[in-house]
Amino acid sequence: MRFQAKAILFFLSFIGALISCREPKAISFWSLIDSSTILVYESNRPVLTKDGLIDSVFNQSISKEFVVGVQSINKNSYELLYSFRVTSEEFKKLNSSKKISTRLLDGISIYELKKHGKTELIWVNLDSFLVLSKSALLIENAIRVYRSSPSRNFRTQNPELFGFVTMKTDAGNVWINYDQLSKTSIPLFQSLQGIPLFQSLASASVLDITQSADQISLSGFTLDSLDKDWGLFRFQNQNPVKIDVMRFVPNGSKALIHYGLSNVDALITGDPDEPKKSDLRDEVGVCVLDTDAYIIILKVKEGYVYDKFEYMESYTGYDIRKANNTLTESIGPLLPGVSLNYMVFKDDYLFLTKDIGELKQMIDAIEADETWGRSVSFQHFFNSCLQEGNVSIFYNAAMVLSDNARTEWGSILDSMRLTSATWGSIQFNSLDNHFFTSANFQLEPRKKTNPIKSGRRSYGLSANPAATYLVRNYTDGSNEVLVQDSTFKVYLFSKSKGVQWVYTLNEKIEQVQQPDYFKNGKLQYIITTSSYIYLIDRLGRDVEGFPKKKDLNFRFSELVDYDKSRNYRLLLTSDDKDIFILDKSMNELDGWSPKKMSARIRFSPKHYRIGGKDYFVAITEDGQLHVFNRRGDYEKGFPLAVTRDMSGDYFLEQGNTLANSAIYFVSANGVVQKLTLDGKMVNENLVRGNKSVFLLVTTSGKADFYFFRIDLDKIAVFDRKNQLVFERQNPGSQNLKPAVFISTDKQTYFCLYDEEQNLSYFYNSTGNAVINRPLETTLLPVFEEDQKSKQVNVFSIYNNSITSTPLN
Repeated sequence: MRFQAKAILFFLSFIGALISCREPKAISFWSLIDSSTILVYESNRPVLTKDGLIDSVFNQSISKEFVVGVQSINKNSYELLYSFRVTSEEFKKLNSSKKISTRLLDGISIYELKKHGKTELIWVNLDSFLVLSKSALLIENAIRVYRSSPSRNFRTQNPELFGFVTMKTDAGNVWINYDQLSKTSIPLFQSLQGIPLFQSLASASVLDITQSADQISLSGFTLDSLDKDWGLFRFQNQNPVKIDVMRFVPNGSKALIHYGLSNVDALITGDPDEPKKSDLRDEVGVCVLDTDAYIIILKVKEGYVYDKFEYMESYTGYDIRKANNTLTESIGPLLPGVSLNYMVFKDDYLFLTKDIGELKQMIDAIEADETWGRSVSFQHFFNSCLQEGNVSIFYNAAMVLSDNARTEWGSILDSMRLTSATWGSIQFNSLDNHFFTSANFQLEPRKKTNPIKSGRRSYGLSANPAATYLVRNYTDGSNEVLVQDSTFKVYLFSKSKGVQWVYTLNEKIEQVQQPDYFKNGKLQYIITTSSYIYLIDRLGRDVEGFPKKKDLNFRFSELVDYDKSRNYRLLLTSDDKDIFILDKSMNELDGWSPKKMSARIRFSPKHYRIGGKDYFVAITEDGQLHVFNRRGDYEKGFPLAVTRDMSGDYFLEQGNTLANSAIYFVSANGVVQKLTLDGKMVNENLVRGNKSVFLLVTTSGKADFYFFRIDLDKIAVFDRKNQLVFERQNPGSQNLKPAVFISTDKQTYFCLYDEEQNLSYFYNSTGNAVINRPLETTLLPVFEEDQKSKQVNVFSIYNNSITSTPLN
């Protein structure tokens, strides 16, 4: 009897299993999305792909649900998988072409459209869901996910995420897999992986999208990950804190990671009731500079004793001290793993860096108001972001697309308009045991190509200009030009007001610099000629005691400010072989009265501050590199022999010490010489063309350099890694003078001035013309950038007229 009961029970179970197997499998598009998908975008409108073939398929559909998934197809390559509902008639029409081939996988037909033997598109119909891609791998994987039992897809692996309400009336929703996103080659996420917190930040997010002409905004919720020691969950009991550190972030920075901490001790211990004992409060920041170096920003409690740290040196009124790890050890998981050796204190904030030069770069930016907090562009963007935060990341376009990321992600990001993003942010705020998440992307406006940009202004002078010098108007921060004409008269020229004043000289200008001679924030003009040193104020008047007559046949000059104290020195060369240094009263200093060189001085001697020490560098035409200290004594190991065949400028790349600094030259025949200042030399050859002439050109704006190759038929530009930047047809001259300018938003502008035809050509970093016809010029044009509007202009001279032309 017992046996019969068991047999009946087994039979009923078997029949039930058979019936359940025959029931149709209810699916949604999530049944086709792999759990390792990086991000999923869903919308009730067709996705704009900028791919004519895929767009044509979308446009034939009447579906109200479209999905795109970004998936990896190998270590460094990514592709898109599209899915939407399709009727039998639509699917039949799609398969009507004779160029389509089919094959089977697990009993399911796969359709492929090929051209010249290459697959252009591949698709499959899974229970009335059309799934298509350019990658066969993704289609085959979608079939495996569809067949999986039990189902292992994006939804089944993130069930909690689907408890959040999403809107169907906006521009769509994005579902993000942080574990996969962190493995991509996008520079922002690569950089974040150096910080322990971001190695296991969160599990996944779902975000609603809204879009306007100039911004994409996303908002929603993020699930934290609890299986690691550090992650978003550490901020669960932290209240969002006001973000105040932007006023310290230098304009050239790539990113700022900001932590808002209402109780630092609770974050460290994980106990929400932990009493506050830490010297830290409210804000911790990690600033990523354009060199990929870091500035750590810590807000400390009021009355914090900074003087207890070892004094190193003074810089523009700031005491730089030796850092230790007492403050950062407890919050190490929030910071990159770099040593922090130097620090400075300002307004209850500590700033720590690995190298002293990075600290000085930040100080210079703060004192010059060249920070994100003073940037009109950034503040316009920041106003659209959360003003308080727990974990926030702000970044510029350079953190989204590197060369590698552009290759791998360019088409994907372009389809979302993110290649035109100028600023971006991702913010996580603790809210009801979850994390409210906000992301914003400011988009560059779509511009029409103009023959010559509007805003062009021209002014006439009484005689033809012979030289131009870019100067700064201290009253409003704008750039102006000092112009000397063929009769030696000097004009101060403003692009908005024209000529401001005229000053009569009797010699050619050798150099112009701008000191704050009286230490009151007002800039003057130091002008050196062969026989005189002039100090002229903003209104074109002589400063008392000037000009100074010095019958020394001056050739080069440079203003020196050792420690930003404004106790200036003036470095001059005389009679081609002598170097003088004068104090503020223009008296000669011991050791430099003069310093005699072995041969004619080739370039203007320059002052460099390296590793906290001052050096003077001079290069002579007998192929000798001379390095002196402040007293005028040779540094050990100098002079060093260098090539005599230098073409164009030289560039000194500053390291942490003199020994690991390097100097670059190029010969006319394309041999690049890199000499580290400990005497090690490396030579490399640039690719030659037809009767090539090479030269090195240093940039204005950001300090950098490029190599130019001028052939009979072409012009080529190479970067510091000797890689080709672009190549253009030669406009028909071997007498071309190049100039390069790098703007604060990292856009590079190249100018080629043709002295034979009196024309100047302007290109961007892809070799495309910035304006579609050259400017008539009789001198090499001068670049300038408005620090408020970020507009890049060029001052050009043609005969006796001076013109200001916008380039962006």
